[in-house]
Amino acid sequence: MIKRSKIMGRQYWKHAGVGVVAAALLYMILINLGVAGGVLWLRGDSGQKWVQTRLNAMTEQSGFKIDFAHFSYSFPQGLSVSGLSVADENGVVAELDMVTFRPKILPLATRHAELSVTADHVILHRLPQSESPASQKTAPNAQGFMPFAMPDLYFNRFSLNDVSIARLDIGAGVMGRPLVLSPDLYATLKAEDDVASLDMRLSVGSQSPEFPLPDDIRLRADLNAQSLIAGLSEFYIKGGAYDVTGAGQIDLKKNGLLDLRFDAAIDDLKPLSGHDGSLHVTARAGGTIDQPALNAEGRLAMDLLRLRGLGDIDFLLRMDDPAAIQNGHLQVESQYQGRTIEIAADITRAEDQIMFDSISGQAPDIAVTGQAVLGLDHHVVDGRFDVDVADLKSYSELAGFALDGSGNLQLNLKNSSGVQEMSAQAKLQQLMYRNMRAKSVNFTAYFPDVKMVFPGRLSADAQDIFLTPDVRLSSVKANIEDNENDEYHLKTIIKGVAYRGFNLNGSMDFSGVRAQKTAAKNIDIDLLFAQSHLGVSGEISKEKMNINAALSDFKIASIPADIPAQFAEIILNGDIHMTGAPSMPVIQADINSAPFSAIKHVRMTMQAAGGYQDDRAHMDFSFDGTGIDRFDGTFQMPMHLSFDPFVFDMSGAAGAAGGEIYVDARADHLSALLLPPGHRLAGDIKAQAALSGPLFAPDIAGTLQWRGGTYFHERLGAAFYDVNLDADLNKDHIRLSRLQANDGDAGMLEGTGRYDFFDKAGTDIELIMKNFHVVDSQRANGYASSDLRFQGRGQNGYLLSGDVVLGRFDVAIPERFQTSIAQLNVVEENSAGATSSYMDTFALDIDVRANDQVFVRGWGLDGEFSGDLDITGTISDPRVHGDLTSKRGRYEEFGRRFELERAGLRFQGRVPPSPYLDILATSDVGDIAASVQLSGSLQDPSIALSSVPSLPEDEIMSRVLFGRDMNTITPFQAVQLKNTLERFSGNGGGGFDPLGALRSVTGLDDIRVDNDDAGNASVGVGKYLTDKVYMELEQGAGAASGAASIQVEVTPTINVETEVGQDAQAGGRVLWHWDY
Repeated sequence: MIKRSKIMGRQYWKHAGVGVVAAALLYMILINLGVAGGVLWLRGDSGQKWVQTRLNAMTEQSGFKIDFAHFSYSFPQGLSVSGLSVADENGVVAELDMVTFRPKILPLATRHAELSVTADHVILHRLPQSESPASQKTAPNAQGFMPFAMPDLYFNRFSLNDVSIARLDIGAGVMGRPLVLSPDLYATLKAEDDVASLDMRLSVGSQSPEFPLPDDIRLRADLNAQSLIAGLSEFYIKGGAYDVTGAGQIDLKKNGLLDLRFDAAIDDLKPLSGHDGSLHVTARAGGTIDQPALNAEGRLAMDLLRLRGLGDIDFLLRMDDPAAIQNGHLQVESQYQGRTIEIAADITRAEDQIMFDSISGQAPDIAVTGQAVLGLDHHVVDGRFDVDVADLKSYSELAGFALDGSGNLQLNLKNSSGVQEMSAQAKLQQLMYRNMRAKSVNFTAYFPDVKMVFPGRLSADAQDIFLTPDVRLSSVKANIEDNENDEYHLKTIIKGVAYRGFNLNGSMDFSGVRAQKTAAKNIDIDLLFAQSHLGVSGEISKEKMNINAALSDFKIASIPADIPAQFAEIILNGDIHMTGAPSMPVIQADINSAPFSAIKHVRMTMQAAGGYQDDRAHMDFSFDGTGIDRFDGTFQMPMHLSFDPFVFDMSGAAGAAGGEIYVDARADHLSALLLPPGHRLAGDIKAQAALSGPLFAPDIAGTLQWRGGTYFHERLGAAFYDVNLDADLNKDHIRLSRLQANDGDAGMLEGTGRYDFFDKAGTDIELIMKNFHVVDSQRANGYASSDLRFQGRGQNGYLLSGDVVLGRFDVAIPERFQTSIAQLNVVEENSAGATSSYMDTFALDIDVRANDQVFVRGWGLDGEFSGDLDITGTISDPRVHGDLTSKRGRYEEFGRRFELERAGLRFQGRVPPSPYLDILATSDVGDIAASVQLSGSLQDPSIALSSVPSLPEDEIMSRVLFGRDMNTITPFQAVQLKNTLERFSGNGGGGFDPLGALRSVTGLDDIRVDNDDAGNASVGVGKYLTDKVYMELEQGAGAASGAASIQVEVTPTINVETEVGQDAQAGGRVLWHWDY
């Protein structure tokens, strides 16, 4: 029996358990059937109307309207709503899509409501713009709150296990910039006995790292319904760089005590401000809820401000005596460059406003006074502030840029029916801001609402504004008037100089500033440069534009830029018309020139027409005039242009480029257009080319011919005659099939090769010169032979390499010197030209060999040099290294011949200043050995005198110049002495050089006149018979004083010299030398 009873007991509990589970399942099924049935009804027309009616009734008093597309319900997914929107009278506030509510069924039996909510996408466009009517304004509860009983609800606990939004878009109107979040919320609300408690945690899930939102927010609070004490046991906001914590309690009864404390710490301000620093604030609210007291203090420390002289900023706010007339005080303190900065104000708290009395601020050279009243109903200020600035210069360090000036600023604030009005007046003198300087700036402005971008009225007047060294605005006057309804009228008058004087008069009406849909109409702008006129008129908005720009007798020289001389006199007339939307403009232009002269006695005209539409630009142009049979072309290219937002992109536009150009004209007329001054062409040029394919890798086909041509470089005196050039353009390269030229004599130039437009490695051009007259200027005149190769180096640019052998070269030393002798110190200024970044891609590797016949003359030096040079660097910045040393020569100055001890030209980098002189010449003058040393660069040489035994330079000069009686010098010596004294006195110029003139006429390489101590004169001449053979003849005044010598260069280091006198006496010698 006992055993049977146990078995029956087990069966009973088994059946009971099954019954409970069955009942629970039945319970869940019935609830789900009930919910499903309800949802099915709600999804019908009658249910949808009922829900919409209930929602409208619930939100009628709030000013909001809630709409939805449809419901759906499935188990266990829950209830889903799609197409949910919340709107007010100004439009949609928020949109929610696929919001799903998932209630848990089983906890309902334990009086516990659990719910999770998910949403795929929520968009918060803006914050609601609702304003409570004044009649709804409630007076403070004089009796405080009264104890109450907790409502007797079935549920004593409500939990949001998870409120998750996959994507929350917050519009720019909410936080000032668009934000993207993925928030999760967990919360539990419990009501047990007389205590309600809330435990909430929010994970923000920011996807906008540029905005310093917190990562987590935590709140734990409770309220006792009988004692009316609310406690905040835990509160924190944690972000990546900051923490805010709080705790305390509030007694909600009449005169209940208030005790709250909050601490905020930002140990790293860089994510918030972009600069290293920290901020710590402690705030405590005490007193009673009827008369609260507030105390706050903190410190702001910024590393950047410390580096710029500003100390840490301490601030203190105290409102701890509510019953007093002045029950608070605000104080801010710091230091700048060791001087005190202080801002202070007394605070009075009334029922609906806070008054800031006796506001005063003191800082170095700045004083601030004022008073203000803050209305608590609309948080708008009534008040006035005066700022006097004695000198802004000391704040340049703090600002980080140049700052200067003095003046006064008056600011008036007014509460206009809850709207913040502001007016300002400023008078500034000798203002400097960065690189801008202004003699005076005065303005008055009125803002009917400080939230407006533009003032309702503005009047500004500035004098002598220097924007850059080349741009000066002598007078600027501007006025803005509010035409109401967010429309403004702007008028401005500007006079100034931008390379050239100009006047600008302009006016327009613009609107849509507050709505961020700015539009302008009635545009009327006149810009005058001397007699040149540019007029702009029309209208523009975000949707469309109609702008006309007209050029009337517009001289290109009027443009505020450096204009090439050949274009300076061109006068343009024409129109530019822009229509369409600013984001997709349509442009048409038609420009033509009045007849102009690019070179003397040659008149020509230019016409151009073009435009832009649908991501494609086109242009047609032509030139007509004397010597131009045909010069015209057309060009089309893909590009993307937008004015709003501004975009100019030629790389991403789809489509092919295309175009043609034809030239049949005199080269001298074309060179006047295409080449800078100092370069001249002649001959006949014919060219034609066609372009197609992608813009940055086009196919180019065409030909170029230059017949009977001449090229002349004025500065170098280089000339190329009988130029004949043939070239073919084929897809991506130009092939030079023939280049021939001569120098007008025996010199010749030849070249062939290929230049690749896109693949630098495909470029290979060879140039050969033979005995070519490469330079003929005041400083140099000479010949050279070369074998050069111009090759591409892939991504590294190009290389010009090869060998150059100098023929006869004459180099003249300038007739000015730097010297330690004061009266001889004349310096010639030499300015280096700007280098070109493009020319920097052309590298050099050239070996230059000068075997002999490099003659350097000037300032008494007459020497022949030889040597080797290496040229590296780039075409825009060549570097020359090496030495030229003297083979023979002399130095004649002060009416005396000096023997060369050493003579060299040293190259060590850029030319100029290279080469550098290293020349020492000596002569015995009585009982001293006088030396003259030439040093410094060839462009700016210097001279120094020394002697053995050592004497002052003025004493050496006296010995050298007057070693013999002035009455006994020869007439020829008198001429030389006169020229020498003129040069050394700083009067410049070598005067008449009879030997130089005679050498030039006869073609001799050397002519000299010598005198011995007895006054006997002799004349010597020298001439290269071949490159290796030099002959020298000398004839004196006495009998048998003539001689002849021949020098033969056997090798670069061995010379054979023979000499025959007039008495038939002969001699010979072998000379060997070694350069090291």
